Amino acid sequence: MKRMFLSKSVPAAALAAALVVVTLAGPVSAATINEGSFSGGDFSGAFAAPTSIANGYDTITGSLGVGDRDFLSFTGLATGAQTVTLSLAGSAGLYLSQGSFRYSTTPFTSNTSGTSAGNISMFAFFSAPTQTLSFNLGPSFAGSLYLSMNLTSGRALTYSLSVPGNAPIAPVPLPASALLLGGG
Repeated sequence: MKRMFLSKSVPAAALAAALVVVTLAGPVSAATINEGSFSGGDFSGAFAAPTSIANGYDTITGSLGVGDRDFLSFTGLATGAQTVTLSLAGSAGLYLSQGSFRYSTTPFTSNTSGTSAGNISMFAFFSAPTQTLSFNLGPSFAGSLYLSMNLTSGRALTYSLSVPGNAPIAPVPLPASALLLGGG
């Protein structure tokens, strides 16, 4: 049996660091979270107590019924320019629904505070209606975002919210030459 030994020129600490880098450098992917996974199966309907979405969820799905408001907060988003997109879908048949989509970089002060990202306005006779609303955050965006979705009339709908700045940040692997810097 042939035995293998570590070379004295590669310190054990450098090998340990290499194993950590290899472990951390694996693919990092974001996840989807659904409104039904929260207590009561519903996002918060109170502007003063929004549902906090943890970092790592870049897609949030839910539903709205007439009079339903969903308030969400993100406090660990990536800073800088990015686009947030709300995709809405209704069921087939006679369909008419209206509401609002609002955002703010500070907590909401009322049910209607914040900046309008667009009006929900879906109408269809026989097909299943869809609508997409989006807004851009500028390069000075600091990482906290508050969202409000409100259905004021019509039939219930489902939505998917894309918040790419809430995806986990992949670690940066060290180059192989970094192992040689440990010397010993």
